[in-house]
Amino acid sequence: MAAFWTGQEAVVETLLAYRPFINLNGPTGSESNALIEAVDTHSGSCPSKHNPDTFRIVKLLLETRRVDVNYVAHKSSSYERNTALSAAAGRGDVESVNLLIAAGAHDTNSNENSGNKTALHQALCHGYSAIARLLIEEAGSDVSAITEDGYTCLHHVRDVETCRLLLRLGAGAEGRINGQTSRYGQTALHRTSDGEIARALLEAGADMGIRNADGETAFFSAVQVWKSKVVKVMLTFGKVR
Repeated sequence: MAAFWTGQEAVVETLLAYRPFINLNGPTGSESNALIEAVDTHSGSCPSKHNPDTFRIVKLLLETRRVDVNYVAHKSSSYERNTALSAAAGRGDVESVNLLIAAGAHDTNSNENSGNKTALHQALCHGYSAIARLLIEEAGSDVSAITEDGYTCLHHVRDVETCRLLLRLGAGAEGRINGQTSRYGQTALHRTSDGEIARALLEAGADMGIRNADGETAFFSAVQVWKSKVVKVMLTFGKVR
């Protein structure tokens, strides 16, 4: 797999041309496949570090139609590279996300080694709202997906437009609006630092009275860490604790 993550385009072209039966997906249950390695390398750690040379390798691999675009890395130690789509979404790599979706990639949280974290969770928690909306509209992302640690999409959202979209699509339904994380007992309202997101959550039925693992309500927590905009919004919604 080395050629795929070191960006050796000429080597990859040679391998694909002269070894038509090369296994691009690795053995069943392996840590990665050629596509995940290529996407992971292209994406870098952030959008400013995307590598155009390795993007060509991503395209070459997809053009073979022999690489599994939805391959799940069952032994991956990184939540962010569970699938090629997750790797791209978690790094803000919209080029690869678009390419993968066009090739048939869909979002999934079926892998326990990923903490049941989807590509949508990855995009939201890193603040890539445009990618999040793309995943919802084009990759079948489940807005109701919950990680094994209890995080919903609403726990991760960072802008009010995406928050309202998630709520319209049912992300807060069936009690998820007040869902608590398993370790800290936080609701989405506890976590947000954005006043308008707090307003959207409260309008959708978020409960200010729920206490986290430290016994703090969302209002008390906001006061403690000086979330002034959140506090102001909460005060307009009646009795606070």
